[in-house]
Amino acid sequence: MNIQDILLIYEYNYWANQRVLAQCKNVTLEQFIAAAEPQRGSPNLRSARQSVFSKEI
Repeated sequence: MNIQDILLIYEYNYWANQRVLAQCKNVTLEQFIAAAEPQRGSPNLRSARQSVFSKEI
């Protein structure tokens, strides 16, 4: 792996996150905070996005 490969991965990650954020604008607040699978206690969309973004900092 070289520097160009690493830059490509970072660029893809940025692109993918922008697409996800754009789609988050299309959900209601209720959908954003609703549990994905209540019977399993899965996190909601907000928690899932927080988890992903917190790992990037």
